[in-house]
Amino acid sequence: MLEYDIFPGIAREGNLVAATVYFPEDYPGKLEYGDYLLERHDYLSELIYSDAVRVISVPFSRGSFERWLESNPCWKKAGSATKAHSAWALDVAKSPQTLADLFSERPYLPAPPLQEKTNVLVIYGIVPTVIHADAATNPMSGRLPRSLAELVHAEFQQYFSACPPFRQLGELRCSGLKIHVGDRFVAASALDEFEVYALSETVKHIQSPLLHVPRHCRVNVARPDGPEGEALLTFSLLPVVLVGSGVELDYCEGLIRKNSGFVSKKVDSALSGYARHRLGVAVDSIFPFFPAEEALFMMEQAISSINEDDQDCPEYPCQEDGAGRNNPPGHLTRLK
Repeated sequence: MLEYDIFPGIAREGNLVAATVYFPEDYPGKLEYGDYLLERHDYLSELIYSDAVRVISVPFSRGSFERWLESNPCWKKAGSATKAHSAWALDVAKSPQTLADLFSERPYLPAPPLQEKTNVLVIYGIVPTVIHADAATNPMSGRLPRSLAELVHAEFQQYFSACPPFRQLGELRCSGLKIHVGDRFVAASALDEFEVYALSETVKHIQSPLLHVPRHCRVNVARPDGPEGEALLTFSLLPVVLVGSGVELDYCEGLIRKNSGFVSKKVDSALSGYARHRLGVAVDSIFPFFPAEEALFMMEQAISSINEDDQDCPEYPCQEDGAGRNNPPGHLTRLK
């Protein structure tokens, strides 16, 4: 296998990957330089994860490349400069002495600004609700009042007040944090689909604090299947999407885990009151907001508690407890 320019300036021959590293003065691309470093890092990380390869970084040297080009004139007609650079890098990677000489000129390579990489973290507030036996539809399927979503948004802004406002630095980079609250509840069975949606470029560029929940992720309008004439317990999840730099989302996730989830009396009262008084469904209180893995664990524990006639609250879900995304719980259970 011999491939040139599989990524700008990168070539592969068998298990050897020669990866040119451009410096700001020689970078030929159109992306911001910081975005280039991040994209290059992500590309190589995925390649290493998916295949058994040896990645050799080659610091770009215009002088070395031009001397090589004189000895390899066929590459003067390459379709792009980066393709020729990748062929040069492959020859350099095969020559330990040439590579050592380049590193003596450039001993330090530029690092990708991972702390600026735009990331997404989704956390969910679980609202357990009892749907009455005579209900024709699921009352949790409607759009949330704007005032309720704005209250949730304000509480999260206060909770993460240490984070500066979001600012776009490049196509792949940002600083600070922005928060979006879903305008509807998400079905427990659709967490994976919603996470894919939340990670899309569309969501990353939304400015509004309210986030549209796509139809395929919403709580179904129809009453969940179950024995006729009996009440059902169902779980509806309110998504909160955090978009920000790596350093800010690391802090946010750490804060949530440290405090055993996001808990707010105002949010609990508002959501519980909305479900009880506006929708006519029974709600005791909502669960703490957690990322998807822990949210699934909480629902599994709640179902187990009911099935065992145990009304104790589920314990804090540690990751090692084995709550897996591959085995999501049923989104409803029959009340005894």
